[in-house]
Amino acid sequence: MRAMWIGLSLVIVAVVGLALAFGLYIGSGAFMRDGYGTATGIGFREIISYRVNGEPKVASNVLRLKLAVGKFGQISSGPQITSRIEGEAILLDLGKFGVAVALTLLSSSDGGPIAKACGLPATTDPHPEIMRQWIAKVAAFKDVCELARESWPIILYFPDASSPTGAKRLEPEEIAARFGDAVEIATISVEPSNDLPTFSLANKLAWLDGAEMKWSSLLPRLPSPFPDRRLERNDFIRARATN
Repeated sequence: MRAMWIGLSLVIVAVVGLALAFGLYIGSGAFMRDGYGTATGIGFREIISYRVNGEPKVASNVLRLKLAVGKFGQISSGPQITSRIEGEAILLDLGKFGVAVALTLLSSSDGGPIAKACGLPATTDPHPEIMRQWIAKVAAFKDVCELARESWPIILYFPDASSPTGAKRLEPEEIAARFGDAVEIATISVEPSNDLPTFSLANKLAWLDGAEMKWSSLLPRLPSPFPDRRLERNDFIRARATN
């Protein structure tokens, strides 16, 4: 009997030891043995020039697109691409009319709308060498380009910044119809930037820190290519990455 218990104890110790070793293996990063392969951060500053009652105004933000190419984990069948965007939407102060918010974070993670508008190459090919070439070309982008109206971000209008109630989506051609000559968006442009994103939107739209399901239900649903999806906090603020 004693020998049986000793044998069983040895089996338990061995299993626990293997579990701990596997946990340390994952935690140490060895599980993702190829790491990020090629990784880079590409920064863009989006600038909106507009006028309120004839007074010129400028609002901007910095979006940082982080891309990585590599084999992620042992179960990966081949090279993979990971991406994330840091930054937040752009707030336009419209004075007595309220505020507008340009939802720049809805741009596709490969920089599609910006890349297309600025004549940059765009690719979804997962081959690591092709992606490395794409990253190098986009990272070398040095120009300032103006976005055509069809490439403008989705713009939401809030009559009262303190509440999402009454929010409306503004198409470019609807701005004049709603505000007349009082509000005009002149240009939206993009330029490369080495600055880090700043995060202050929640200070101006305090309801973003409230219950998401409550305020999200008050906002317009997203159009194609996001059919009938509710807006989330992530659409306004993409948290600062830790690395």
